[in-house]
Amino acid sequence: MAGKLDPGQFEWVSAFSDLEALLDPHALGLDLVVVGDGEGEQPPHSQKRPIHILDVGCGTSSVGVQTFRRWPNTYRSLTSIDCDGGALVQMHANFGGRLLLRSADGPATGRGDPSVVTVAADAADAAEVGDVASFSWIEGDFNHCGAVLPDAGKFQLILDKGTLDYMLAQHGSAWKLTCHVMRLLEPGVGVYFVVSIFPAELVVRLFSIPGVPLHATSVVVGDSGDGDGGDGGGGGSGSSGSCLLYTSPSPRDRG
Repeated sequence: MAGKLDPGQFEWVSAFSDLEALLDPHALGLDLVVVGDGEGEQPPHSQKRPIHILDVGCGTSSVGVQTFRRWPNTYRSLTSIDCDGGALVQMHANFGGRLLLRSADGPATGRGDPSVVTVAADAADAAEVGDVASFSWIEGDFNHCGAVLPDAGKFQLILDKGTLDYMLAQHGSAWKLTCHVMRLLEPGVGVYFVVSIFPAELVVRLFSIPGVPLHATSVVVGDSGDGDGGDGGGGGSGSSGSCLLYTSPSPRDRG
């Protein structure tokens, strides 16, 4: 069945059903934007805006896909990046979209499928990658994503469900991830939505900028572990964690 994850796929900490209410674009304040400064013919007013999602270290989680499909009139594009090409091949097979793989053999179009593109593993020029489609999977290391994700401020929502945890557990540091999140979020609007087993206070400290007020809220979420195919089966561990919503500072705040 299209769109249904295989039993071997995995959801870290929580499934989409645990996060759905939090990912509502209205709840995140992402569905409307104030335009106009009151000095022109039109007074300031709110209007709907398209929202672009980046799923960092997506693995075989379906949360990004389900968020994108749940609110299609607001979430207009989804870009998922992970260093595990095999996981992305599986997700592309399950959900479709455009798959961008990296190969030491050089640029090629693979598998006779026009939605699967292979570029050189050491490609440094973003032109080799091309424009990101409205629904795409990209093989790459987020710590070194400048070539495949070159546009600063492109995304209004960045999802992170386990990638920050991995960086902290394996490397004891997440400063590169932090820098790229800050670079890619739209200033003053973007939301970094991170689900972590670490205390929310730690995540807040990682993203704090001296002299800049941090707009953050956190809630406790749990793994439903219900094995439901629509949510990807969950980890089934009964674990719980914190979900932090972080809004990027405006250009003025950044100095």
